[in-house]
Amino acid sequence: LEAVLADMSQFDIEVTIVAGDSVNSAPFSAQVLERLVAVGAHIMRGNHEFYALDHDTPRQPEERKHFTTPIWLKRHLGKKWLNFIATLPDTLTLHYPDATSVRVFHGIPNNHFKGIYPTTPPDDIYPIFEPIPEETVILAHTHLAMSRHIAIHGRKWHLINGGSVGLPLDGVPSRASYVILEGSYAGWTPTFRRVMYDNSPLFEAFEHSQIIPICGATGRMIIEEFRHGRPYIYPYHVWMRTHHPNKPDSLDLANTFLELDYQSEILNYIPQYYRDLLATYQTP
Repeated sequence: LEAVLADMSQFDIEVTIVAGDSVNSAPFSAQVLERLVAVGAHIMRGNHEFYALDHDTPRQPEERKHFTTPIWLKRHLGKKWLNFIATLPDTLTLHYPDATSVRVFHGIPNNHFKGIYPTTPPDDIYPIFEPIPEETVILAHTHLAMSRHIAIHGRKWHLINGGSVGLPLDGVPSRASYVILEGSYAGWTPTFRRVMYDNSPLFEAFEHSQIIPICGATGRMIIEEFRHGRPYIYPYHVWMRTHHPNKPDSLDLANTFLELDYQSEILNYIPQYYRDLLATYQTP
């Protein structure tokens, strides 16, 4: 975040928007919120905010009751920042006097947990955005930068994703991704930026963060995702259900999984559409 803010300072940036997941499974969530508030960023909720807010409440769905990361995240946020994210909006609509209107979602309308990928078919996109009148839509969630023009059934949208500042999942870790948008009544033009940064403070903080004692194998996979900029949590759990369905989750199993080769073995436990995407994805 600090590297991105420094990079932004060389441009005439008028408004800063964070499309959700200001908090996540890294040690600095409270500090990130404090910094974003200090610079006057407009912040909304993503799925990680809901992981924290819904944990151990009647709102928590059954499939998330075994999640351990919200326990860890809530300890880092404390009551002050939990109350703060409780008041954040779930979507933003931008109405500037000198540009077309823009809608901002973390995932898709009414769902923070589903994303639009560069390979998502237009026929799947149409029913999702058909009720949305704005033609320019800012998205997040996937951790992959994207600029897609969709024209289907007489409608058109420009879908823009700035990628991820803290956790790009395109295999290029320590290279923060964000997008600068310039708007007019002709539409919005994205300029994608990648910023190198030193991630050693992150891994030093992980050493003292208690994420592995609290979150177990999932905590171990989180660290690997930050280290390599590739998905580890999802394929680990698929691998475990496939090969060790009767064994409890453990660090020993996590270590066995991490001994597998990523390209030839771990990728087999990632959905085919995402494997195809990783094989062909080009950062805009």
